[in-house]
Amino acid sequence: MAEGQSIERLHVSVVGVFRIVGSDGEDLTPSGSRAKCLFALLALPPGRKRARSWLQDKLWSDRQQKQGSDSLRQELSNLRRDLGPYKDCLLAEPGIVALDAERIQVDRYQEPLSKLAAEHGPERPELLEDLHIQDPEFQDWLRQQRTHFEAELDSLAEAPIATHPPTELQRTPTLLATPISSKAARPWICIRPSEVTGSGKPSFYARIISEAIALGVKEQGVARVVGAPAEPPGLELQVETTQLEDSHVVHVSLWNPAENALVWSGTQEVPRRREFILNIATLQRLINQTVDIAIFEIKLLLSDHDAAKATILGIEAVQLMFQGERDGLGKADKLLDSAFDRSPRGIALAWKAYLRTFLAGEHRTDRAAQSDEVRSMIRDALQAEPHNSTILALASHVHSFVLGEYEAAHELAEASLKYNPSNPLGLVYLGRAKSYLGDFENGYILANRAREVAGPGPYRYTIDFMCGVTAALAGRHDEALRLQELARRLHPGYRAPLRYLVALYLKLGQRDMALGVLQELKLMEPDFSLRLMREQSYPSAGLRSSGLLDSVDEDFN
Repeated sequence: MAEGQSIERLHVSVVGVFRIVGSDGEDLTPSGSRAKCLFALLALPPGRKRARSWLQDKLWSDRQQKQGSDSLRQELSNLRRDLGPYKDCLLAEPGIVALDAERIQVDRYQEPLSKLAAEHGPERPELLEDLHIQDPEFQDWLRQQRTHFEAELDSLAEAPIATHPPTELQRTPTLLATPISSKAARPWICIRPSEVTGSGKPSFYARIISEAIALGVKEQGVARVVGAPAEPPGLELQVETTQLEDSHVVHVSLWNPAENALVWSGTQEVPRRREFILNIATLQRLINQTVDIAIFEIKLLLSDHDAAKATILGIEAVQLMFQGERDGLGKADKLLDSAFDRSPRGIALAWKAYLRTFLAGEHRTDRAAQSDEVRSMIRDALQAEPHNSTILALASHVHSFVLGEYEAAHELAEASLKYNPSNPLGLVYLGRAKSYLGDFENGYILANRAREVAGPGPYRYTIDFMCGVTAALAGRHDEALRLQELARRLHPGYRAPLRYLVALYLKLGQRDMALGVLQELKLMEPDFSLRLMREQSYPSAGLRSSGLLDSVDEDFN
């Protein structure tokens, strides 16, 4: 485009009747219902982009994956034809469909809501009032969007009407922009003044421990950190420290301020050492325990507060994900979509990408087919929250397990620990990356450290399993066997430990035990065999690298 030439934009009306209008006023609204719905799905979210799989699910949820993919491809072709000279506003990337954000102006974001409402006279406007297709997934999405819009209209009566035009920042929403204030819709954690015995170090330690816990909860997208209680509900956090001769005693408590009730407390004696106190394993474990319990307790507090629904959906999705069942993974994916629609945050995208590792590992979906989608999700998640240690840790595992990029996985996990040295996911996935790059002993040490400091969160058994993997790669077969049996008992339906147990029992000469595990695994995977585990397409790269399959009888049955 020549310098000084104006950009020709599409003007999109979503308040009331859906319309697409060109720069000269020409009506470019598609005639087809699904084409309109497709454009609306792209125009409303921050970032103006969606994964192809997400669009398929919203518009063709009753069709098989290939049928949905073919239908989406055809509808995109129809939409480009309808847009005519503006067809290049529709961008198709690998795994992603997007609109050119610089050339799309959506009335909901361009004009003050008070002005849009006034243009409809005494009648209350409805969002996308003429859009309708029979797909239940699209109907659910549209219902959520209209609920958010109605909440905005309700808030007009309570807030002063702005008379000045929107700022440039308001005109161009970023990935994290959202029609409803994410602050207003998210619960909080508030740090109470600390009680300390002694001055200097105890006071400083109480402050940094409080902030480490509060930021750990914030990273999960569960709460914002505030200076005073607010709405919707939240928790107050208090840390007390006492200095003894050779140690510090740290006491942490969580309070429900609405009832002035103690929710949980924990105490830990921390030895005085030369290393920084936040790097001591016993304190890291207390911090992670408090983070996990705070997340659980916040979910309980929010059960009657629809404004914080995004938080509840996100927590439920992660819990469902780590149950590992195929139906549960599908439900978790939809819950994360709903959470992102309500409060667009990078952590929801990172968990969606991480969920694909369960599909590939537990249910043997095609990792190559998922690679573009997960890469895009992780890129957007990191762009949105580049300093979030949990996102960085999840990104590490996605790069390692789905994309097979171990150097990138190593770098991402290291970055995670720079921001939070006690993050158990950062520790375990740095251990995995080191082990797959050949640094077996240090990989095992890091994964074992993750087990040592992890709280009681839903991914606890996954850390046990991953530590068992690094133990096997380091040649610690007895330890690997113990850890995989532990993961098996904590989650009997988890297939990954069973694959290792078959090979480990055979390696250690316990054929009867190997046969029992093999039969258990065949109930979940009827086609399972030791020969199958040697194939590159099977999710057993660690087993192949460990050498456990080199000397076993492939026809063992």
